[in-house]
Amino acid sequence: MVLFGSAVLNMLAGLTHWLMKPFGGLQRVAGIELGGRPCKKKDLLLVAIQANEGVERVFASATCLYIAIAAAEYTFLMLCLCIFKQLCVLCTTRFYMPLKGSVKGPYRAPGEYRSMPLLLLPLSALLVAVAAGDVTLW
Repeated sequence: MVLFGSAVLNMLAGLTHWLMKPFGGLQRVAGIELGGRPCKKKDLLLVAIQANEGVERVFASATCLYIAIAAAEYTFLMLCLCIFKQLCVLCTTRFYMPLKGSVKGPYRAPGEYRSMPLLLLPLSALLVAVAAGDVTLW
């Protein structure tokens, strides 16, 4: 159930970045000021990267949904993969390439802290399963 919920949460955010026009939610949702019309090259690159990230999140979530619904024997491995990925995202955005103070404006991006629930949900489920003895390693 945790894998399913995390996948749906991630898929909805990915769809926003992928399909929301014209800037994938960067202006309206996150409040990031992009250049006007015609768009500058750096703005177009930012939008392309945002859309790419959305596509990646949607298809990764589809894989998680498939495992949650039809291939439960891979749930443990997928939870471990999700935890590792979110740890990498957290370390990258907090230490390696910190984003703090890099965005000007009164708004904060809604997904700024998304790594927390996407890390804590699978981690808590995995810890509960291990504590209860429900996890057998392959």
